[in-house]
Amino acid sequence: MSGGFQAKVLTLLRLLRSSEISIKSPAKSSVVFFGDPSVLPMINDLVDDEPILCLDPKYKSTIFLSSLGKSVLRWTMTGFSFSITHHYFVSFLKRVTPKLVITTADNNKNFYTARRAVLNLDARFVVFQNGNRWVSQIPDEPSLKEGDVIFCLTEAYIAPFSSCAEGAMILPSGTLASKFAILEAPGLKGKGGFLSNWRPGDYIDGRYWKWESEAYCLHSLFYQPEISLLKGLMLALNALSTDLEIIGASSQHQAEEYSFYESILGNDGWTYSPKVVGEGNYKKLSRYTTLFCVDSTMGYEALSLLNRVMFLDISADNSLRIPLGYPAQAELASSVLLLRIGEVDAWPSQIAKVSEMDDRCFTLLAETVVGRVSMQTDYSFMQTIVQNTLRG
Repeated sequence: MSGGFQAKVLTLLRLLRSSEISIKSPAKSSVVFFGDPSVLPMINDLVDDEPILCLDPKYKSTIFLSSLGKSVLRWTMTGFSFSITHHYFVSFLKRVTPKLVITTADNNKNFYTARRAVLNLDARFVVFQNGNRWVSQIPDEPSLKEGDVIFCLTEAYIAPFSSCAEGAMILPSGTLASKFAILEAPGLKGKGGFLSNWRPGDYIDGRYWKWESEAYCLHSLFYQPEISLLKGLMLALNALSTDLEIIGASSQHQAEEYSFYESILGNDGWTYSPKVVGEGNYKKLSRYTTLFCVDSTMGYEALSLLNRVMFLDISADNSLRIPLGYPAQAELASSVLLLRIGEVDAWPSQIAKVSEMDDRCFTLLAETVVGRVSMQTDYSFMQTIVQNTLRG
């Protein structure tokens, strides 16, 4: 334990010396945001520009030194129970005494353990699910209580989140970012867009690895669905006189991402739309007749916005990628939105069926994946719920 303790202390000391980090003392505030400071513009608008204090659980922006000092002391006195971040957040909340605490770090366990530690605090907590999750990433101990709110990605996540929500309201909504985004007006459509979720890996002992779910796996194993199926998707679209466009996910590693897809697709029949630094891909969604993905969160976000979206199948032995409709994937095994392995010859007609479907039929189809409430929820509804929670 002493080695781990020393490593954590050294990490904190390095952070404190960083010129990019500001040191402050926590002040009273009615709203606290637990998460990435880059999300603050969305949060500010949610609470109608109410003053917000942001606690960054990754320690990359502002550090509240008095709360952090107390957290290290508390962590050592309790025999290293929980984590420094847990104690830091608890100390911070007790000092600030907010009325409302918001997070988009829905898979950060420190948010939930801290909530349990301050149940007597007169505050309400609001969670926005920010990505596709395995059930194992969702806390299973009761922590949120009556008056708290969870906005989850799809209807299928209501049941998993209910295990940590004693009386909290759970609303399927899509993500906050997708409902906040300003989308481009629909233009000329003629391409199929593949929503990349490619990320760079690390070379270790001569092999290329990806860090995923707190462990390393082979990069090629994680991206096996793309490696096996993307060429078939491109050929299916080409048969429909349509090109495939890869919608890039990495603004910092565009050349490497392009090379990955080039190694699968070759030189012709597809194009690449790089992600722009500082911009999301949401505004691009309306450019395409149909969108395709493997397990991209943006696929579900696009579907809740009623874009035409289809999903590439994940082989039964690939436990690294989240299947369509998870955790209710069994109900969607025969969905027309799923491009199944072994049925590649039928993909052109299946894609044409979805792209030519009338809006009413497609809305009913999308509802089977994300749920009706998720499609009906917009940013103004989220804003109303959050502001009522703040006042309530």
